[in-house]
Amino acid sequence: MKNTVTILLLSAIVSSCTSTQYYQLYKTTPSNLKVSKDNLCYEDNQVKIFYNLWAEKGNPGFIFYNKTDSIITLNKDLSFYVQNGFSYDYFQNRIYSISSNYTDMSSQAITNSHTSSNQTSSSTTNGRSASGLSSFNDLISINSTLNSTTTGKQIVISNTQTNSINQGTSFSRGSSITINEQNKIKIAPHSGKLITEFTIVNSRYKNCDFGTSQSIKFTEENSPLRFSNVISYELNGKVESVVNSFFVNEISNLSFEEFNHWQYDTICGKPSSMGKIVPKLTNPNWFYIEYHY
Repeated sequence: MKNTVTILLLSAIVSSCTSTQYYQLYKTTPSNLKVSKDNLCYEDNQVKIFYNLWAEKGNPGFIFYNKTDSIITLNKDLSFYVQNGFSYDYFQNRIYSISSNYTDMSSQAITNSHTSSNQTSSSTTNGRSASGLSSFNDLISINSTLNSTTTGKQIVISNTQTNSINQGTSFSRGSSITINEQNKIKIAPHSGKLITEFTIVNSRYKNCDFGTSQSIKFTEENSPLRFSNVISYELNGKVESVVNSFFVNEISNLSFEEFNHWQYDTICGKPSSMGKIVPKLTNPNWFYIEYHY
């Protein structure tokens, strides 16, 4: 009897320590945007601006497309992400560094070293870690993270080549390029660029009366989360501005089974025996965050 009680107590302790995976699903209502295929789209006579919020923690980034026959200048230094009344700069005066190297082994005896560099326009600024800017790619969201602790507003191009070939030594070659973030982005006619910088949420919404497997709805006035992009651009000497706004109208807590399902892969249009777990439903004006309860 004593052993049985001990086993039951241990089972209860283990069970209480086991976390269960949940998802918090956010649905939004956008302003001046229409659904276009799998994206949300703002359009006027000069530009198209595409959104797809669907991502872990939400992606408020956008693709800016130039409809005209002229070059458009996107003013990052006059464009902002605004959330619940707080404004965040798209231009942050960062420095980007790209480096590569190659190493191989050899048994010959040759040693050679060469370094060249070029540097212009030096001043002081702080490097920061943030998402970068990528080219237009069929409306697919691309995020890249570049870390930099370098200071100085500069353009530096350096190449270092070292050939060290001996018995038991290595042959190596490396190069690096460091450039400044642009505050104004040129966009060619009938092309676009992806601007991605921020996430919408970093932690789940908490409410004492809001349990698992429940939903709560909001109006624009009482929504806990309102966000927008203020986008400035210049065309033929005239500065234009577009504001795209969203507010969260519903938040749902969903179990793993409620959020996901098994989906078989297709090969050449035919189902295969292979598959993966994916979300049951996706929407360009929804996003989610995973948590454990």
